[in-house]
Amino acid sequence: RKVRIEIEGAPGATVGLEEVVVFPAPRLLLGIPATIEGDLAAGAAAAATGVFTDGRLAKGPDADGLVRFRAGRGRVRFRLGEAWWLESVAVHGWWDGPAAAQVVLLANGSETAASERVQVRGQGENWVHIPCWPAKADDILLDLWGAQAAWDEILLEPARDLARGKPYAVAPDFEPRYPDTGGTELTDGVLSEAGFADGRTVGWLDQAAMVTIELPRMSSINAIRVHCQGGGYASVEFPRTIQAWASEDAEHWRLLAYGEPKKEVLRSEPAGEGRNELAWLRLDFPPQPARYVRLKFPARGWLMLSEVEILEGERNVGLGCPYHLMPKPRAEAKYPDDGVKLTDGDVSRPRDWWSKAVGWDQGEPQVIIDLLRPAQVWLVRAHVIGGGPGGVYFPSVMAVATSEDAETWSEETRLATPPEPESPQPAVSFLEVQVEPREARYVRLRFERRGWLMLDEIQVFAR
Repeated sequence: RKVRIEIEGAPGATVGLEEVVVFPAPRLLLGIPATIEGDLAAGAAAAATGVFTDGRLAKGPDADGLVRFRAGRGRVRFRLGEAWWLESVAVHGWWDGPAAAQVVLLANGSETAASERVQVRGQGENWVHIPCWPAKADDILLDLWGAQAAWDEILLEPARDLARGKPYAVAPDFEPRYPDTGGTELTDGVLSEAGFADGRTVGWLDQAAMVTIELPRMSSINAIRVHCQGGGYASVEFPRTIQAWASEDAEHWRLLAYGEPKKEVLRSEPAGEGRNELAWLRLDFPPQPARYVRLKFPARGWLMLSEVEILEGERNVGLGCPYHLMPKPRAEAKYPDDGVKLTDGDVSRPRDWWSKAVGWDQGEPQVIIDLLRPAQVWLVRAHVIGGGPGGVYFPSVMAVATSEDAETWSEETRLATPPEPESPQPAVSFLEVQVEPREARYVRLRFERRGWLMLDEIQVFAR
């Protein structure tokens, strides 16, 4: 209902705010039309098939966009197009009397599971939350009861995907212009002496960047330092602000500091129309416990990082620690990976073609997901694009293995797929491998191609 925006500026600064735009969160049902069974009451929403998934909540019981059923009961059905593992369904509405809702899940047209009927408590505006997990369906059917009920928005919550937002590595990789060679440049203790020219910086162009560092143990940290290049030469700029975040479990994060860092310039010389400078940037804050530290940098020309330090007192506890970059520096290859696409929760539809996918036409592509902490993994899914256009086909094999340390791997569990029929339009599908539940932090997927492999999402589920 309400959004609060806080703006921080330097003391005495003037901040001008022109426009605020708030978008509905992307979700599984957004924009999918409903099939409605039951007589709509007088005054019900005229475009009822769309009001359930338009992202708008009615502001009152008499507002436009509410659906009422003349006999006090109706059914609403959604065809998802693909099978999803589901956690729950939530229904928004306004009530002035008893009401209830039940979910029936269907796969290939047959009922697979049905929830308990959930009663609405109280009056006025409310949400009905209907648990479904663990259940898989490509269609859902909602039974809605209530003579004085007005129904509005329906949200479908997929099962919790442990891979969502997690870092991963791909092979063959896509080489950017200023890569993180060996995945160790930012914590190896080796500083750039000349900026990007000496090959010791990791560079992003017009991209907001995020670095997440895993410390070897819980530490009480009080500052971060970043060694980087700036000054304007070749559009290389120091970041105006840095955000520092901390977490104990890599799931729940809290802000440590956000603002303009202190700058200690180590080298400065004229270059072109700007200056070529190397400097330490530092943010201080009260001591806070942390096992994981995340730094966020805004987009501003080229960002060239050479080293990151996490300070406990004045000791760098981040030296030699593993870290992840999101996004990775942009590569110039066709259909490159950015370190985000495969775990961002955004699944392609056929109309998207390959715009959201990572693509390979050589080798046996491999993806390793780091869940950041162990879990009892039992199901792994990959969303792929095929059908034949452009030489893009579903892979002939998807093989899954797990590991606790990224060194010793379980035996692969393989899924073989038959060739799909040729089609003028892309086809999309989830490939799914169930494994015997086992403790794992890392999940590896290996694919055998038929042509181009186009992969756009990976999901991992745990008990």
